[in-house]
Amino acid sequence: MKTKLNNKDIYALGGIILLSAIIMIACMLFWGGVYGSQMDWVSQHYMIPEYFRTLFYDTHELFPSYAANIGGGESIYSLSYYGLYSPVILISYLLPFVPMGYYIMISSAVVVFASESIFYFFLRKSHSLKVTAFVSAMFGFSMPLIFQSHRHIMFIAFMPFMLLAMHFTDRYFDKGRRAPLILCAFLMIMCNYFFAVTALFALAAYGLIKVIDEGKSLGESVKRYIPFVMQLFISVLMSCVLILPTAYGLLAGRDENNDPISLISFLPTMRIDWLTYHSYSMGLTGFGVFACIYAAFHAKGSKRFIAVLTLLFAVCPLLVFILNGTLYFDSKVLVSFLPLALMVVAWFVSELLEERVTAIKLPMILFIASAPVPLLLANNISVYAYLADAAVTAVLIISLAKGKSRRLCGAFIAVAVIACVSKNLFDELVTTERYDSIEAPAITTLVNEASKDSMVRTAVDVRRVDTPNKVYSISHYQDTIYSSIHSKDYNTFFFEKMCNENEYRNSALTTRTKNLFFNCFMGDRYIVSDKKQKCYGYELIKATDDGYYLYENKNALPLAYHTGRLMSRREFDKLGFPESVEALSKYTITEQDIPDTGFVSSFERVDIGDIFDISDKLSGSDSCKLLKDGTRSFEFKDYDPKDTEYNGVSYSIPLPEECRGKLIFISFHVENPKAEHDEGVNKIGDVTVIINGVKNKLTDPDARYFNNNNDMEYVLSDCGDKLDITVKGKSFQISDVKVYAADTSAIESMADDKTAFEFDPGKTSGDTLSGHITAPEDGYLATSFLYLEGMTAEVDGEQVTPEKVNTAFVGLPLKKGEHSITITYHAP
Repeated sequence: MKTKLNNKDIYALGGIILLSAIIMIACMLFWGGVYGSQMDWVSQHYMIPEYFRTLFYDTHELFPSYAANIGGGESIYSLSYYGLYSPVILISYLLPFVPMGYYIMISSAVVVFASESIFYFFLRKSHSLKVTAFVSAMFGFSMPLIFQSHRHIMFIAFMPFMLLAMHFTDRYFDKGRRAPLILCAFLMIMCNYFFAVTALFALAAYGLIKVIDEGKSLGESVKRYIPFVMQLFISVLMSCVLILPTAYGLLAGRDENNDPISLISFLPTMRIDWLTYHSYSMGLTGFGVFACIYAAFHAKGSKRFIAVLTLLFAVCPLLVFILNGTLYFDSKVLVSFLPLALMVVAWFVSELLEERVTAIKLPMILFIASAPVPLLLANNISVYAYLADAAVTAVLIISLAKGKSRRLCGAFIAVAVIACVSKNLFDELVTTERYDSIEAPAITTLVNEASKDSMVRTAVDVRRVDTPNKVYSISHYQDTIYSSIHSKDYNTFFFEKMCNENEYRNSALTTRTKNLFFNCFMGDRYIVSDKKQKCYGYELIKATDDGYYLYENKNALPLAYHTGRLMSRREFDKLGFPESVEALSKYTITEQDIPDTGFVSSFERVDIGDIFDISDKLSGSDSCKLLKDGTRSFEFKDYDPKDTEYNGVSYSIPLPEECRGKLIFISFHVENPKAEHDEGVNKIGDVTVIINGVKNKLTDPDARYFNNNNDMEYVLSDCGDKLDITVKGKSFQISDVKVYAADTSAIESMADDKTAFEFDPGKTSGDTLSGHITAPEDGYLATSFLYLEGMTAEVDGEQVTPEKVNTAFVGLPLKKGEHSITITYHAP
């Protein structure tokens, strides 16, 4: 068993790492950007770890519970998916001088290089130089490894630790050493709890392989295997500091996806694309698939076991469903099994080089017959690429089986490299200009200037889709968040109670909104923007030479205040749009059953005509028809969602005199008939309606995360004299249009009868909110920080049970007089 690398090994491994680095650099040069994808990387995968580090520098606590700066104040475990206790992220705490964006880029590349090196070493223990170099190249240029290093780093961050755990599994069975195995498995789990599940299954499968190879009786094998599983269980127990509070958050805070789950979904299928080089798949090439099919027929013992297991993932959706935690059918979890599948490939390559590959007729028939099957289930370039790969693989393997030159094997590496390069260049990276605009020093300066004297929220209206999780300093509080786990109460409050616009395909994105009532309610006292604001009541405080503006919203409420004006949740839940918005601006909603207020909305229903009659603005085969029930039906025959130059149909209509200079509220219902289906990035069925810069989107009915935005609502506070409207989509209907108007005094009166809570800056930190207030009467302390299970409160040193107010936030009943108050959160 070889464990020491010689010079040829170093050259081979160095070549793989060098070519990987060249591919990474080529991606950045191709897009003229940084090493991070436009999809989620910029908004989540470096900003959330950056916040972890910022919070640590402030509190010096390695185990925080509360993320007060993000959203309305979330449990920190709502963000744990992004590396809360990942050893990769924790190392950054030692490097405060390295910007987190650059650290993530560098560490992502290091994860790739480390994975390639450990896998090479692991494989070299039992294979020749040629076989090891060949299979390590297949691993290094597999689709997920480099691709996810710039898109979703958590998909592969665990890989070095899993490979080390496999190495120490060998040590465990050979020498009985337990500690290194337990430690590596523990670090693997801490990288990411979601992928830890499938990685643990992969480790368990590798342990079973070791037992099978020992060739002992069933009873002796069980006695050997159970203690190994117990070592993994110890690692799981050690990681419960992450798993248990996160599991609690998962049960309460993850949105449902739109993947249909029925009994048919569990029937056997043929998803070869799950094993190959789709963006979210295992990462084999056609050669790897054939090797597994061949091994299922001709290998023995553990190699046959791995081959059959790998092929089962393609034909048994139930296995993939289980590995995804029963959330959906997604092949991204299969990357954990790539090293095991490549062990079969290594065996097959050895057989080829030793000219022992025979009887390939039946495996070849199955391989060729299965290749076109994915076309029945998916229609994308990856499927067609695999067909070409399968054709080349079949021809080459037949030639090799007939004794042709072994140099033909180099073509299999070429296929892997070409697929890797093509897919990586396809992923759009964040441009340097975009990254620099997010990280502009002027934004940090303005944010710090806004919050230097008091505890306020400062909204950042710079690249809103990129910055919902961006915390520019520990004194920067904002009400935006983009996380796969989040408070459902807050999400419901954001979209359904305050009726904010939803301009994105995923409702988990709660970004900076133009709803002035929401911004005032959440205490957005200041706004930093790279464009001039037209919202009512915004006063320009400062403008920088490089084009950034600081505005003050003097109508913003304090982040906590006392009020005696109460409305019961029972009465509030009967209100619709825009009554719910008005009620939240005047009352504090309590779960207590109190007498009705007799609330009557002062917002006036107005008639401004048919604002969606654009029949005279269309040409060609496009149509805008008025149906019998008053519904407007739109059909844009030539609409192509891939045409980035197409901006829809834009037009303007004047507002009646009685509406000008007022706040305008608009609502209507949208349906997008399921005549055509979503094709991933094509977004065929999406519908977009923009009114005075406020954008709402309804996603295609087949979109994975359907945003349920059929009822579009607009709160317009530019107080103009016209509506500028843009509609965009393929086929859709608009009905039940309602318009309301309100005087600007509705905003100016929001702070009436509310006494500000004075935060104590010395005690408000980490998991604690603390300060004092003088209540002029009996009432409630209402805050715009989320109510979370696990919150405790003290009023004048005595324990008080916190309550939920305003449907989502923490509050306390409060007697008249002066009070010192502390609210603390401990994650359950």
